[in-house]
Amino acid sequence: MARVAKLAKALWGLCLVLAGTALVLWAVDRASLLAVGPRERSFDTVLELERAAKVRLALPAYFPQTLRWPPSQIRLVGRAPVVAVLAFTGQEGGPERLIISQLVAGGGNLPEDEQGGVVLESRELQVGGAPALLERTKGVDGAVWYRLTWSWKGRPYAMTTRGSLDELLRMAATVRREA
Repeated sequence: MARVAKLAKALWGLCLVLAGTALVLWAVDRASLLAVGPRERSFDTVLELERAAKVRLALPAYFPQTLRWPPSQIRLVGRAPVVAVLAFTGQEGGPERLIISQLVAGGGNLPEDEQGGVVLESRELQVGGAPALLERTKGVDGAVWYRLTWSWKGRPYAMTTRGSLDELLRMAATVRREA
C-alpha cells in the first residue's frame, strides 16, 4: 500500500510540473505578441493571422465589387501595440486601393498612415455612434487617399482608400466581428 501511495504522489508531482510547464509555454507564446521591438509577420490567409493573434478581426460586411478578395497583404505589424493590416487591390490588380488597420494586442494608437503625404483636409464625424476622424490626403504616390479612424469596440480601427468616399463610409458602417 505504501508503494501505491508513493507512486500516486510521484504522479501528482509530475502532473504539477507538466501543468506548470504548459502554463509557462502559454504565457511565453502570448507575450511574444507584446514583446518590445519592431516586428512584422506576413500570412497567407486572414484565418492564419487570426490564429496567430488569437483574435477575430473586425471586417466590413459590405465589400465593394471593385476590390479583390482575398487581401493582397495580410500581416501583423509591431509588438506593442500589435496591429493587423489587410491591403486590397482593385479587381484588375495594380496598386493597393484599400488598407484596413486594427489594433489586436497591446494598448495605444495605430501607427501613422502608411501612405504618408500631406493632409489636405480633415473633419470629425460619427461611425456606428463613435466619434471618427476623416482625413483627405495626397499620398507620396501622388494619389488622393481618404483615411477614416475611429474606435471600434474600444480598439483603434482605420480604413484608408483611394476609392470613393461613399464606399469607404458604407464599409465603415458595416464593420463587425464574425463569431
